Amino acid sequence: MRLSRYWLLGSLLLAMLTLTRPALAWHAAGHQATAWIAYLTLGKEKAHKVADVLRKHPDYALWMKDKSSDLEEDLYLFLHAATWPDDIRDKDHPSHKLAHSSWHYINRFFTLDGKTPPTPEKGKHIQEAFELNSKALSGSGSDADKAVALCWVFHLMGDIHQPLHTTALVSTNFPEGDRGGNLFWVQRKKGTTNLHNLWDGFWDKETAVKRASDAPPTERVDHLKLQKIVDGVKAQYPASGFKELGVTDFNAWIDEGYAFATHNAYLDGKLQGNSDKTMAVALPDTYEADSRKLGERQLALGGYRLAGQLTSLLKL
Repeated sequence: MRLSRYWLLGSLLLAMLTLTRPALAWHAAGHQATAWIAYLTLGKEKAHKVADVLRKHPDYALWMKDKSSDLEEDLYLFLHAATWPDDIRDKDHPSHKLAHSSWHYINRFFTLDGKTPPTPEKGKHIQEAFELNSKALSGSGSDADKAVALCWVFHLMGDIHQPLHTTALVSTNFPEGDRGGNLFWVQRKKGTTNLHNLWDGFWDKETAVKRASDAPPTERVDHLKLQKIVDGVKAQYPASGFKELGVTDFNAWIDEGYAFATHNAYLDGKLQGNSDKTMAVALPDTYEADSRKLGERQLALGGYRLAGQLTSLLKL
């Protein structure tokens, strides 16, 4: 009886943590790939001007402690800026007070089974966050505040191009929404995961740096390996092939993400998943390959758009 009680308590605690845990967008590799593409698109002269803004960041000295010798400082700052808003979610991070979990996403409801969407979550979300930080770059704030705002621009441009950061499925299995796939459990060929984590982590394994066993590999990225992905993505998806680059309205980008989420991530409502991890449903045979292909397209588009936003916001 006592063992059963402890098991039940542990299960309830795990469920609570899953429900309250904020979603990440692309893991570090995806965010850094987007920033790297923007860096290459801008060229060294413009990129240096962006990096000069980032050198005023309150965590600049902390960043430089970890700089590897294989990266130019300007590129390194681009990559660090792109992941900083996720890094500061750690309560022990000295800039944790600047974290905003709701800024990373918006849950536009994709409803099935005739379900009524739940009440939208309160607070500022990705579109308000992007507008707020964009305005801060031309405002009267300090150089440090502008560097912080610039990091958010970097990061949110990655977030908005991850389709599951725009959408939440509402159905019989998920009457309150699946939190952008975070509660939607699926079975891969090698283990069980939730749909959101699957999309975030397409490039984790091949870019991971070997670390101590108690540190998740997604925290750091092997940049030589990442460079191969960046070069491949740029070659496969050159800027000249994107008519979408003419679309500069952030809300239109949310519409794009929603369309990709409903059609490509949820397969127009046909993808099978479960709210119970122990009953995860196997993915279709080509799902991961097809989804990764779209993910790489989104890395490229996000990087080119980020370069455009930096040019406009910083008047490069």
